[in-house]
Amino acid sequence: MLDETVSPYYLDPALILPLAFLSDWLFGRSVGNFTALTSPTDGMIMLIRWLERKLNRRARQQSTLFKRGIIIVILTLCVAVFLALGLKDFLQTLPFGWGVEIIIIATLLQNYRRYQTVVKRAGLMPAGQKFTSDTGPKSNINTPKAHQLARQAIAGLADNLVMTVIAPAFWYMLFGLSGLLFYQTSFLLEETIGRFGQPAQGQQFTAFGKFARQFYRGVIWVPARMAGFILMLASYFCADAKPVEGRKALGLILQQPSGSNYDWPRAAMAGCLGISLAAILCPTKIPPTKDKISLGKDYPTLDDARRASLLYHSASWVSVLLVILAFFL
Repeated sequence: MLDETVSPYYLDPALILPLAFLSDWLFGRSVGNFTALTSPTDGMIMLIRWLERKLNRRARQQSTLFKRGIIIVILTLCVAVFLALGLKDFLQTLPFGWGVEIIIIATLLQNYRRYQTVVKRAGLMPAGQKFTSDTGPKSNINTPKAHQLARQAIAGLADNLVMTVIAPAFWYMLFGLSGLLFYQTSFLLEETIGRFGQPAQGQQFTAFGKFARQFYRGVIWVPARMAGFILMLASYFCADAKPVEGRKALGLILQQPSGSNYDWPRAAMAGCLGISLAAILCPTKIPPTKDKISLGKDYPTLDDARRASLLYHSASWVSVLLVILAFFL
């Protein structure tokens, strides 16, 4: 629980974070279109890329690149935390500084924009069009491509729940604005240099991004598992969801010796929707891989993607309510 600083302008963090989520969903589109207002993460991205150009050199040995990858992670995280601490102290001196903090948190979350990105990338919601099961040509609803798009959308929504809802809320509950900026910076490191940790990017870049990638996995280790159980809890508020199947899906994931952090929310969402785990854990494979963790139907439809969207929203607000309860208990 956060320490409550005595201030005439103090607002309980239990209200700040929910108000930030609400502001993001109400005004996310307007903020995204207002190009003069840039996200606080833009400056951090510029810093990361500048340090990457200075430290990541092809001619270096793998061990040297790995050490330099550790350096860039430590430097950027320190900058983020100290920036958040200074910003928090400054906001506490301002009348209604909590309002500015709400705006900062909302722009850091960018939940609305990333949700839109997931469904648009899957071709389920063109710009300005309502997200329904009838989106797109009706003749393509039951085609292999439509099934693939539905699988990718469902998996993307599960991943997005961790990245933009559960993990930010978790770290904000622990350390306030500093914790949120700490998480956001670790996410940006994984999105930029962390992708160099993948072998497909070339041997010379593998070592440099390896630590950032592994560090981010540690950062979301707890939130990813929380997301699975929150999705199962949220399914009780969705009329056509299957909470019991979601619990069984999480049980199957527990039996797996290894896997991605995102397997937890993906498995919970798949189970609650009555969809094969193989279809969601490996959304790009056509047809889905048949194995012992298959459960439910292998070919989800666009209507299943719509149901996943409703479950995503339900889980988001269940998370907000849990944050409020956590602060007041």
